[in-house]
Amino acid sequence: MTRRYTHTDRDDYTRAMKILKKYSMLTPRELVIARLASEFRDPLGRVEMTWIGENIHNIVPFFVDPLSRQNIAVSLSRFRNKIARAGVTMFFPILAGLLTEDELREVLENTVEGIKTLLEMEKGDSPGEEEIINKVAEIFRFINERLSEI
Repeated sequence: MTRRYTHTDRDDYTRAMKILKKYSMLTPRELVIARLASEFRDPLGRVEMTWIGENIHNIVPFFVDPLSRQNIAVSLSRFRNKIARAGVTMFFPILAGLLTEDELREVLENTVEGIKTLLEMEKGDSPGEEEIINKVAEIFRFINERLSEI
């Protein structure tokens, strides 16, 4: 069997994957590339895919080789598609009334804990729970505004 991503260190990538699978549907590759895409943009706001691909092995410990611009674009596209599907997966049952108030509270508590854990791992610190809850409430307001337009 051939390895899917030969440009990564198998052990480090596997450790990152185990952690992410506990909290999200994202792969380390998708998450890292999305993070780099949010940080490295040209003056016009475009993602510097070529630069990211050429330098990713110097920035991210589990990448051992550079990636092509196309690899970056594909991973970023997969990230965005998964986020859209995950949003529907989470918010449809909530907004369609398929969850009780207690079930909704449990979902949101688990979501906040997962977010805090991933942010702590990424940055070494975590925003307060209140800050995360406020951001989630802001997202619900945005969804409600968009739904009211339908």
